[in-house]
Amino acid sequence: MATQALSKRLALGSVASMGGRISSAASQLLITGILARTLDATAFGLWALLYTIYTLMPNLDLGFGQALRLKLADLNARGGQNKLEARLFWSISLLLLIFGSALGILAGLVMLVLPNIETNLRSIFFFFAIACGLTVAFNLGTQVFYAYEEAFERGILDISQSIMLALTVLIIARSSNFYLAIFAFYGIAVIFNIIAVLWFIQKRQWKLAIPRRTDLQNTFQEIWHSSLWFWLLAVFSIGIFGTLPLFVAGATNLEQVGHFVILQRLFSVLITLHLALLSPLQSAYTRAIAKLEWVWARNVWQRSSLVTVAGMLGASYLLFVLHQPLVQLWTGKQLFEPNLVIVLACWACLWTWVNVNSIVLNGMGFIQPQVYWLMVGFIIHVVFNLVLIPRIGVIGAPIATMLAIFPMAVLNFSWVKQQFRQRYV
Repeated sequence: MATQALSKRLALGSVASMGGRISSAASQLLITGILARTLDATAFGLWALLYTIYTLMPNLDLGFGQALRLKLADLNARGGQNKLEARLFWSISLLLLIFGSALGILAGLVMLVLPNIETNLRSIFFFFAIACGLTVAFNLGTQVFYAYEEAFERGILDISQSIMLALTVLIIARSSNFYLAIFAFYGIAVIFNIIAVLWFIQKRQWKLAIPRRTDLQNTFQEIWHSSLWFWLLAVFSIGIFGTLPLFVAGATNLEQVGHFVILQRLFSVLITLHLALLSPLQSAYTRAIAKLEWVWARNVWQRSSLVTVAGMLGASYLLFVLHQPLVQLWTGKQLFEPNLVIVLACWACLWTWVNVNSIVLNGMGFIQPQVYWLMVGFIIHVVFNLVLIPRIGVIGAPIATMLAIFPMAVLNFSWVKQQFRQRYV
């Protein structure tokens, strides 16, 4: 009965998480379509670059978010220790607030002194840097909800934020004011990150407690090791997944960056939705392993793997067939790049296969081997992007990534099988 209840809760959480990510993806598609129609090619390319940089920020939290999620999920599975959980949360929150604020202010000051930049752009870059720093500090709200398998609440926040962002950009786009769009978009994103943390605190009914120096030291000593490995995992993962527009920008121009981002985003949506469906499972795997429910964990992994393969093949085929009318309807641009679309489809399928196995390994705390191979993959990713894009064009970017992550696709699968085999399931 307990296993059935857990499965039902996970199903509800996955649906809510998927709903939040669908609304987020739909919002981003709508925003991209609006701005592609209203901004000139250079301004739209700059928007795409800034958004790419912003998506990297949650992964610069030194791994504290993932390490805290793993620790809280484990404590919750073992019956819960409210005082210890609260102490861990407040200590990590303070550390991230200090680090994120310092990072944002430092980056903002650098932007203010950059030469040969007009005043308006300098102000935009300063505000953007501060928003990025605050995102590092308050993105903790995502991790802690999943630690307690409260994906429904996280989904509600994602839906609300998506609607607000889309409405704001829709209103501002009428004036074609690029600077106002930047201020409004990233300001609202930061506000919702703060709201998520406050809502979580209210649900747990934890009173504000400024951690003592000894609390900070104990917390840091307790999770620094797992934090370090989670941080390296996130940095190298996003370094491979999220930097393709930057490599394209370095070898081409902003207009081509904009076109590449449009096509890449079609398939990035698939990866995002797939990850949203799987995210609640990470803490569930941690809970199941703490209770020695290995058979349940293996069965869930097998089912999610089958759904991943079937779903991605079908969705990728549909996007290949429909990408030209979809892009024209979406952005008003005529882009017919069948070869690039085929490669991006393969790129997306390979990423989702890596993720479906990585979620299991993360839930098990099996991090270090993943990091070692991601470091190798990151080097391959950088080298082949620098070599291929100048020679064969933007299609070289996703090819370079596939060469980088193919070993991980094989190794993650073999590691998961090995872990289950060792437990005689």
